[in-house]
Amino acid sequence: MGEFEPRRAFEHLDKLAYEIGPRLSGTRGERLAAEYIKEQFKSYGLKVEEEKFAFASSTLCSKVGSILLLSVFISSLFLEPAIAFICSLATLAVVRVLPRLLSFKRSKNVVGTLKKENSKVRVIISAHYDSAPCSISRRVGLTLRAIMQPLVIFFEIVLLARVLGIISSWSILWGALAVVYIPVFCLRIVNISPRRVSPGANDNASGVAVMLEVARAMSDSPPDGIEVSFVAFGAEEQGLFGARAFSKRATNSLVVNLDTLGVGHLCIVEGNGIMTRRATSPRVNQAMFKAAQLVGLELKPIWAIFASHDHLPLLSSGAEATTLTADLDKKKTFEKILGIFGIKNAHLRRYRYLHDPEDLPDKVELANLERAGKLVLEFVRSVKE
Repeated sequence: MGEFEPRRAFEHLDKLAYEIGPRLSGTRGERLAAEYIKEQFKSYGLKVEEEKFAFASSTLCSKVGSILLLSVFISSLFLEPAIAFICSLATLAVVRVLPRLLSFKRSKNVVGTLKKENSKVRVIISAHYDSAPCSISRRVGLTLRAIMQPLVIFFEIVLLARVLGIISSWSILWGALAVVYIPVFCLRIVNISPRRVSPGANDNASGVAVMLEVARAMSDSPPDGIEVSFVAFGAEEQGLFGARAFSKRATNSLVVNLDTLGVGHLCIVEGNGIMTRRATSPRVNQAMFKAAQLVGLELKPIWAIFASHDHLPLLSSGAEATTLTADLDKKKTFEKILGIFGIKNAHLRRYRYLHDPEDLPDKVELANLERAGKLVLEFVRSVKE
């Protein structure tokens, strides 16, 4: 395999985040990015495929879901207890399937494959190439994510208690709940604006740039006995739609997903979630830690408490998958509290320009791209051995 050249990687990043710019899923920007990635794969001699799929706007799903839940809450003041409870459960079911019901837009994955005869192992290096709509306030968005699910669960428990006759003074309790419930869902409705889209230099032109340069380096001398696929996912920021579309093709593969690599310390995502938790592949994680030692890098384990990554649908389809990312080191109070409750290495994203109009190429550290690229190349070498 050839050497990773960080300046080549940065040229890809600059092309995606500066020249093409914002790449909201389903827009011209995302389509231009897909064509650029496709042409790069072809120039490296990879076998190139496109995988088209439908997706739903996360902004639309968020707004519609919030309006439905808020409507049920308000109507519960006037409805009979049993009817209010049934309506609330039905609404939750509808909200859960909104991404399927509202999948009117189109995106695609771009896949480039290096295949040797008699390949015994399949490795996938992936990265999403779309960028995110900007929230009015990221701090408000994170706060809403932290309290919404517990708030909805608590409301369902209260409704059930009312059906069972445990609660009698409903109007007083409803008024107390309304002080929190109504502002939370109104804020959720207005907080995300599809009109402001991040140029996505760090998230995730950095991951795509590293993936493209790794592909070039490997194409010079493809590894024996390994099939390596490079997958650029579309519509990640809308709900991991690209990874979901690809997931069945990833069965029995070793996957390293690259996401937001441009700033801070390199980290391996050990798992995701708070209420519902999902761990990544111990096998791939251990191989990445071993590769980091071989190239002289320190790799930190983190548990992404709010972030979702493209490895999640792949894990569900039988792949052994993880995500390589990077972030700043400062620990927050909320993370320390979660540590007390058993979530080891709990992590909140600290890069201040995430999903922000200022996520530009000048924020990305060239050395970070180099470290990530060398690590991924070493990982593939270690799989080969």
